[in-house]
Amino acid sequence: MTDKTLKAREVREDRSMGWASTGALAMNLTRTVIHGNNGKIFAPGSDGAMLTFISRMIDRANSMVILSSFLLQGSPVTKAIDAAVDRGVDVFILTGNEDRLKKEGDEYDIIEDEKARIMEHKRLLADLGGKALVRTSPDYHAKYVLVDPNTRSQQGLFMTCNATVGALSGNNIELCVKLEGDEVEPYFNHFVHGFWLVANHEMLMKNIQPVPSIDEGKLKRILPRWIGIPCTSKGIADLKIRVREIINEAKARVTVCAWSFDGGMEWQDDLMVALKNGRDVRVLCRCDERNLDALAPLVRAGAKVHGFQDPPMHAKVVMNESAGLVMSSNLTRLGLDSGFEASYVLSNGELKAMEGVIRGWIAHCPMNLVMTNDKQSTDGHTSSMKMDDFDAEGRESSPKEGDSLSSMSSSQLINDNAPGKSKKKGSGDKDGGSAVVLMLPKGLRLSGTDEGYDLFYSEDGPRTYLVIDSHDEVPEVRALAMKKGYVIALRRNDEG
Repeated sequence: MTDKTLKAREVREDRSMGWASTGALAMNLTRTVIHGNNGKIFAPGSDGAMLTFISRMIDRANSMVILSSFLLQGSPVTKAIDAAVDRGVDVFILTGNEDRLKKEGDEYDIIEDEKARIMEHKRLLADLGGKALVRTSPDYHAKYVLVDPNTRSQQGLFMTCNATVGALSGNNIELCVKLEGDEVEPYFNHFVHGFWLVANHEMLMKNIQPVPSIDEGKLKRILPRWIGIPCTSKGIADLKIRVREIINEAKARVTVCAWSFDGGMEWQDDLMVALKNGRDVRVLCRCDERNLDALAPLVRAGAKVHGFQDPPMHAKVVMNESAGLVMSSNLTRLGLDSGFEASYVLSNGELKAMEGVIRGWIAHCPMNLVMTNDKQSTDGHTSSMKMDDFDAEGRESSPKEGDSLSSMSSSQLINDNAPGKSKKKGSGDKDGGSAVVLMLPKGLRLSGTDEGYDLFYSEDGPRTYLVIDSHDEVPEVRALAMKKGYVIALRRNDEG
């Protein structure tokens, strides 16, 4: 048994859940997409349109630019900030500090070497420190750009992504919302609150110093009396309250999207009640063990959980049929209980546009979280969910006559088709790992290898199968398969 296998088993003892491939076509994020008749909601693509949009917005600044982003990276946006400083524009930046970057927190947008990412962040802060007023905090996670707030020309952009090149160029599934006119003021209020109450360090002339204390009387005069949007900040938990209200007020359907989820929180209890009351619950998330653990109870209660890995789901949304939010916060304690987060309240028209976005995402969803054995769950639901039994809106579809091998339930595949009909190490067993394992169909062509494993390609889907010889190998290949979108398949024993 390898160290990787031991580590994988230590992560989670519950092996009754797994990510199952849907066979859907991969999402195309090569271009930025504008949603809704008023063109306020953007899905960033690799065309760089969002980087250009933000840069041009900053280029029009006359008096002030505010940037809040957990991560920073050199980009056309930072170049526009440099130019704004040269024009005499005041620039204020709220960002995460080094300690938070070193920890495994809610998210990392840049998939690269951790040390390189931290060093670039530090270098950029040092460079900006002599030009802009930069304040840092481990809680800063809200993401927005504001230009000339509280003036007649005020404008801005609220984002689910950080101000990094990859995040704004389609590396993740993201959302951005254009802010106009009076919509900017609540985010400015949020910034002021965070600037004075949340920051613990600031960068002045390339030196990081603790934030100086301020007289309480002066602070009362500075701080806004109200924020104006559901948010999280020091002493404020409006965002969590509104998230729970949206879930509890649902009449037919609840949709939740996020990068990370923590179990044992109120939102989870609310969704369980919604399921008990007959509401449809759709969850869109990144495929990983943390989310699997938090969302497994919902799947057992009947929720549809759709997983995205390449690109991963990083947009944050909570909505029912009549109300919704786009958020910077994940459904975690750090986001809803103690962090610095903001949100955008969707109008009726934007809610309809977002429903279309959600349906499109689900139609291209590569993985679903399913139960991987034949045992009854505690609420009476069976675990024989088929991997392709979800339509474009996330509803369970009816079985079709002549279903192919790839659409059979994982328990059928393991128990009925494995060599020797072995039932000791099925995909839902403790020793078998948590991924759904198919039997490799005949007639496929060998398309290459990855980390020493054979890859076979099928035009039925299309899909790529990563082939293993034993269920014991599942824990070792699960992460690779989820990252690359492979379907794990057991090599047939009857092939010559």
